[in-house]
Amino acid sequence: MPRKVTFDHKADIKELSLGSRHSLALTTGGHIYTWGYSGALGLPGVDKSTGTPSLIAPEVFNNNQIVSIGAGRDFSAALDSEGKFYVWGNGL
Repeated sequence: MPRKVTFDHKADIKELSLGSRHSLALTTGGHIYTWGYSGALGLPGVDKSTGTPSLIAPEVFNNNQIVSIGAGRDFSAALDSEGKFYVWGNGL
């Protein structure tokens, strides 16, 4: 059954990517929000799953603008405006 995700952040969503147990949202400003299974979230110090979107700190990406995202089974990926590729998740 679909359910509404509460997104309290004032940002326009440009792209969504859905893994098997987590999701990513990319804003028009190049920031990533993530929610779902903790192993793939990319949030330092977060060891539990969450249904609320949380910002991944831009410093993780050297403050570069993210232009594309992807979510796999237990991992996530992002491409920045300089062509740098980032991957994180369970077991990486």
